[in-house]
Amino acid sequence: MASALFAAQSIAAQNPAPALPVIRRVIALTGDGGLLMCLAELGRCREAVSEATEAQVRDPLSGVLNAGLAWTLFAARDYEKCLKQSLTATELDPNSLFARITAGLAYEQNGMYRESIAEFQEGINRHGGSMFLGFQGHTFARSGDKASAWNNIHRMEELSKTSAYLALVYAGLEEKDLAIRSLEVAYEDRDSFLVFAPMAPQFDNLRSDSRFQDLLRRMNFPP
Repeated sequence: MASALFAAQSIAAQNPAPALPVIRRVIALTGDGGLLMCLAELGRCREAVSEATEAQVRDPLSGVLNAGLAWTLFAARDYEKCLKQSLTATELDPNSLFARITAGLAYEQNGMYRESIAEFQEGINRHGGSMFLGFQGHTFARSGDKASAWNNIHRMEELSKTSAYLALVYAGLEEKDLAIRSLEVAYEDRDSFLVFAPMAPQFDNLRSDSRFQDLLRRMNFPP
């Protein structure tokens, strides 16, 4: 599943249009929860929620499909339902990276910063890597704990290929120039995480910036 998801994300990060029929075909054949997430990231939120709900009803005990439904709800910005669904997914599969991320994101968007930070810390403990540090750093910034946000940045700078995740924290700190610069580096690196940018509420404060709009156009996303 992971290889199909990351392949689709890699295509979509540079040109989403060719990825869509491939994603829909694989979902139809496999019910792949990860690809449902990718469909949501490409802006097909209503379609993604509908397909994810149908898949979850067919297999209600699947951690992957529950996580997929949670992610589509996050993409649709239904954060209350997303939180409930993501907690169900983490109960079914405590080791699910996607469920853990979505729970942390949903807590943040519901203003539950302490819970969000704790959820991302659990992800760091279980999975490591810069993705959880980036999301947690953004939550630190939004909660007003700028010192901890900068500490996460320093930790990520010691890792490789962290530009997209650094952008999350910079955006939370209102360091817009640094956020845009990091996204540009991620674009040059063809980082598949950029498929998250068009729908991410973490980047809402960048949407009026012409540089961010230009980046989306270059990825063939609407600004």
